Amino acid sequence: MIFDRLQGHVRSREKELLSEKRQGRKVVGYLPGNFVPEEIIWAAGAAPVCLSEGSFHMAEMALSKVPNVLCPFARAQITEISLKANPFYALVDVVVVPISCQHLKKVAEVLEYEGGVKVMKLGVPHQDGDLERGYFVRRLKDLAYRLETVTGRKVTRQRLKDAVAFYDRIRGLLREVSFLRRVGSSLRSAEFIRLNHLSFYADPVFFVEELERIREALRQEGSREGVERPRVLLMGPVLASGDYWLLDLIDGAGGEVAMEEFFEGVRYYLHEVGEVSDPFEDLARFYLSVRLPAAFMRASARRRLETIESLVEEFRVQGVIFYRLLCCETYDQESYFLSRQLGNRGLPFLSLESDFSPAAQAQAKVRIEAFLEMLKGT
Repeated sequence: MIFDRLQGHVRSREKELLSEKRQGRKVVGYLPGNFVPEEIIWAAGAAPVCLSEGSFHMAEMALSKVPNVLCPFARAQITEISLKANPFYALVDVVVVPISCQHLKKVAEVLEYEGGVKVMKLGVPHQDGDLERGYFVRRLKDLAYRLETVTGRKVTRQRLKDAVAFYDRIRGLLREVSFLRRVGSSLRSAEFIRLNHLSFYADPVFFVEELERIREALRQEGSREGVERPRVLLMGPVLASGDYWLLDLIDGAGGEVAMEEFFEGVRYYLHEVGEVSDPFEDLARFYLSVRLPAAFMRASARRRLETIESLVEEFRVQGVIFYRLLCCETYDQESYFLSRQLGNRGLPFLSLESDFSPAAQAQAKVRIEAFLEMLKGT
């Protein structure tokens, strides 16, 4: 298999990180959402690990601490970080939590109250403007300073510029691999998403080498032959590591996920930081302004709709499946908005809600099969 080496590396990564910790290196975990710059963590000399596991069992266990009005992904993070049953969660010395919604804010507050791990909160503005960007620059500088106190390594201008170039390379390679799907690559979307998730645990240097090898191998394999499947865009607020049942259902029903657009749980790769003059200013611009805004950002609806329409055209999408988690209010509203806007353009739209439970999966199976049958008839 094309990912065997990478999967083997991730299985042994725990031992590597333990060895590095004995030599004094710190492991910094962060919650997803694409607002915590790995560049700063890397420049501070720490090993970055994105904490994005999600399961029904872990979400349910958190109900002894928080009410079920908290989204299941946020509840799963509380349990995972508290229990430390997952080796990568157990290894972190610090958890950086972006305060992008009330759900992740509550995760940070619970973790601070329990005191089992050092928590660094990163304030995230909900709109893009000069005032907000200035605030975010200050928050990023403060994050760098706090990480310096933990790692003992100064986040210099040159180290940060080097880190930006390095992570731009990762984003660029992921984009190249992902966009091979435009022409019917042998790479399935379920495989690409798993590759994306593996990047959160892998040593970044090793991951770059593997991405280059995987890209060339896929180019040589060429396009996949066989019956053309209905092509769908899969989107929503979060696609957690391990939450693959929907991908399997779509594949089993004869569909093909042509492209995905998620705010959390996958690494963002559509754009790059580019040339750096002032590292903190440029990082703030990239994470707040350049990349596709999350649905909770003010005045984001038009840009998000235009981007989705562009992806639909570029990836020859025949229908959209919107996968949202229970209690994610902003994306619940966006689901309604997009269903109307895309419906007016004649694009079929299916909205699914989940709490990670088997019951939700059983209900979704019937609706997915019917949706794909409809697409086959168009």
